[in-house]
Amino acid sequence: MEAFSAAASAMAEDRTVVDILAPLLLDCTALLPATSAAILVRSPSEQLVLLHSTSHRASEIEMLQIQSARGPCVDCITHDLAVYEVGAQSISARWDEVGEAIVRSGYSSVAALPMRWHDRVLGGLNLFRSDGQPMSSGDRMVAQGFANLATLALVRPSEVPVERLTARVAEAVQSRSVIEQAKGVLAHVHGITPGDAYELLVDRVTIEGQTITSVAEDVVRSAQRR
Repeated sequence: MEAFSAAASAMAEDRTVVDILAPLLLDCTALLPATSAAILVRSPSEQLVLLHSTSHRASEIEMLQIQSARGPCVDCITHDLAVYEVGAQSISARWDEVGEAIVRSGYSSVAALPMRWHDRVLGGLNLFRSDGQPMSSGDRMVAQGFANLATLALVRPSEVPVERLTARVAEAVQSRSVIEQAKGVLAHVHGITPGDAYELLVDRVTIEGQTITSVAEDVVRSAQRR
């Protein structure tokens, strides 16, 4: 209830989509529980793009899904259905190289929930677990609830012209681009991996009490001034 309330409060404020989704996905992974979470959405040109993820590992898997047009989140969006798979062997067999990448990343249970708006699937919420436990019926309901909240964050308010929705998707993708740039800067400056750079970025968000987009923009601006 606290997680849903926080997301609803954020939607009532003037925040970017990514700044709403970043804490929402962290709450999602903590509650279900899941090891990582990510969201793919349809771009204005109908291509799948990564909107946000809670870890570098999840980002890499989502990008592989986009490149190969295959995987749990791709199936979820393409066929408008919730996808669940448990067990390393089943995951590898179902999605070939994408499934193998999921397993190599340490995940042995995966779920993908559609982000529906009226008769259109805007994207999908992908959840990864390391313990190989299947999701209970209650957890599945909660997961779909998070997917629905993510949808509302993308399309708010209820009557949004198509042009404005397109602009919001573009804005969200731009925010994601800034975050990726900041990860690259931090990785270079500190001589660390992209995964550790992302963790450092999240730590700065917590310490400084700012949004992830604001912190990422500060990191990029600081690098440009050098």
